[in-house]
Amino acid sequence: MGASLLTTLLEDPSEQALAEAVAEVAPYDDQVLVQEFIRGREYSCSVYREHGQLVDLPVAEVVTQGFFGHEEKHAKGRARVELCADDPMTKTLRDYAHSVFEATDVATFARCDFLVRDGETYFLEINTLPGLMSGSIFPKALAATGRTLTDLVVAAADEYESRPTRDKTREYDISH
Repeated sequence: MGASLLTTLLEDPSEQALAEAVAEVAPYDDQVLVQEFIRGREYSCSVYREHGQLVDLPVAEVVTQGFFGHEEKHAKGRARVELCADDPMTKTLRDYAHSVFEATDVATFARCDFLVRDGETYFLEINTLPGLMSGSIFPKALAATGRTLTDLVVAAADEYESRPTRDKTREYDISH
């Protein structure tokens, strides 16, 4: 549903707590993802293509009280986003983000999220429809390079014709 809605950190991962969290999601989806929580530093790398080339945007660190769920994303003062200076770690994260972007054939733009703990990098997700509101990560990264959301939209329109076409239809007969 986006925006980390119904994402829950179970401090006490008992069967009862898990059952309650799953029950909260059940009215909206019959599939629930349960995964191990990895404590670490969270980073986000925005990526987009301009004139056929991937643009190097700054990596952002998401600073929280330990978990970046829906409340932390949208309640004032619960998290902050800090653009990182270029260093070997941010270059590695940017390279990972570019690789994921290319490997998944993203058409125009996306944001890749990572956790880093004890020098190990964990890929969390690629968000192909990242938030573009004024406080969101992607516009902050654009602004740091002198670009605007208008530049992003123009670049996306320019890339439209060159993006790979996908046949997402499949004919089948269910009369058997």
